[in-house]
Amino acid sequence: MKSKNASFTDLALITFGVIGLEVILVLIESLVYNNLHIENQGVVHNLVHWTITCIVWGVGVWLLHNYAKKSKNFDLFEAKERPTRKTILAVFLLLLLSLVISISTWNFRFKPMVEFNNMMICYGESGVLAFIFQYIYYIFETALIVLIIAFSQKAGEDKFQNKKFPWGGVFLGITWGLMHVLTKDLQVGIMCFVISILFGIVFLLLRKNIRYVYIAIFLMFVL
Repeated sequence: MKSKNASFTDLALITFGVIGLEVILVLIESLVYNNLHIENQGVVHNLVHWTITCIVWGVGVWLLHNYAKKSKNFDLFEAKERPTRKTILAVFLLLLLSLVISISTWNFRFKPMVEFNNMMICYGESGVLAFIFQYIYYIFETALIVLIIAFSQKAGEDKFQNKKFPWGGVFLGITWGLMHVLTKDLQVGIMCFVISILFGIVFLLLRKNIRYVYIAIFLMFVL
């Protein structure tokens, strides 16, 4: 890491890699269950997986935040400017736009309701617990998404000397979007890219105040 720019780019890539650790966890879990001859326990396996994933992601967020603060003098919580009414309105409109995109992607259905129904169908009475754990999982995933945006936005600003362009959203769209193209399909990948750009715009609109940014992006992500 010879240059400051490369450093923040690396941090963004490492953060994206932390999200990818879930794939490794799935492989490890499969090996453990097979070696111990444990049959698929349905909801129990998913709860264990989500719990372990959240722990790994939480540790990753903590380590990356501390590294950026101590080694790069980059405090994610430094920005404390409160949003104006106009900013709140703009963010609300972007939230509505992301909701429209989400509903159209989910065959014109409300994502949380679809996920809740799926959990109830798959796990019966345990579906409520599974649904709650899934959204706790989303809380940690959102934290990593915000980190990627923050680090890559800083990298873009240092590289191109432009603080008004959503570099973080573009970087997230390329990485997160490509991942969904490979694991899902092209349509989902494009949707993720568009949503990522909206995330990046929200990050700038809210003056990089992580407290407000996190809440806004979480709502846009889960809805």
